[in-house]
Amino acid sequence: MIALRAAVATTALILCACETVKETSDGRPMPPSPRSGPVTPEAAPINAMAMMLGPKPLDTNGNSRPDVIQAELYLFAQPYPASQYRAGTLEFSIFKPGTAGGGDQRGGTPIRTWSLSPEQIEQMRSRSLVGPCYEINLSLLANGGSDSLPVKSVDLTYQFTPADGGPTVYSSSVQTISMMSSILEPGR
Repeated sequence: MIALRAAVATTALILCACETVKETSDGRPMPPSPRSGPVTPEAAPINAMAMMLGPKPLDTNGNSRPDVIQAELYLFAQPYPASQYRAGTLEFSIFKPGTAGGGDQRGGTPIRTWSLSPEQIEQMRSRSLVGPCYEINLSLLANGGSDSLPVKSVDLTYQFTPADGGPTVYSSSVQTISMMSSILEPGR
């Protein structure tokens, strides 16, 4: 009986001392388990923006002139790394190259301005690989506009004004967009 107890105790000690190691197929250890990033408090004010433009403006009416600028806009409450949805208004303006100014110092007269209400931007909510964003299509043809521009490229600026009365956040840079058609018009 004593021998049996000693054998069981020895087996238990051996089994407890064994360690199971999980490895990938190439023999490397498994990476650590993922963990959640910091959560942005709802009260953190939006203080930065980022925008990704589509590859080129679209020609939706088939006249060989681009008329829709596509963009994804991201709002951030730095130092938190995740983008956020927030209520407010957005304003986009296009200018002749070199005349947009910078930050809250608007330059010359814009060629075109789009003002989007909180209800409009609520409908533009989307998600991308980066995170929560707003998918925006700025049409030169909206409200009786024209896609016949006096320039071959435009400088785009944008700003967000929070609905809660916080300070307006301005684009940190000017985005230059080519408004040239990919199809050459006769005589050019």
